[in-house]
Amino acid sequence: MPLATIAFGLILLVASLGTYAAADDPEFIALLPAFLGLLALACGVASVIKKELRMHLMHAAVLLALVGVVVPLWLLFRFLAVELQGDEGLKIIRIFVTTIVSGLYIYAAVQSFVAARRKRKIAKAGGDPDPA
Repeated sequence: MPLATIAFGLILLVASLGTYAAADDPEFIALLPAFLGLLALACGVASVIKKELRMHLMHAAVLLALVGVVVPLWLLFRFLAVELQGDEGLKIIRIFVTTIVSGLYIYAAVQSFVAARRKRKIAKAGGDPDPA
């Protein structure tokens, strides 16, 4: 999961900085996914370095991804309700990428958490956690 977290952070960082740089009149809000990406990237790298904190860091990264789903959806609805003009295409791309990548990351993280819990449960019972 740490590698997925690092990839998640890098994708948000690149998408945010790319759309910010390509915009005719960039807004500060375009950099918010980059901030979210930096935090996720930090969680991923720190979980590789500090294995004993991995569970906590991965949970924090999932919370960041949840923010990456909820906030862009709220912004998208607000944006669509107001008007579509100017750099709307770039805004929609940024919002879409942030929402989809964050949602996919949450899904992958939940799957990983469930697998880790099962593995711990088997290990506690004295079974072989990796039967393969």
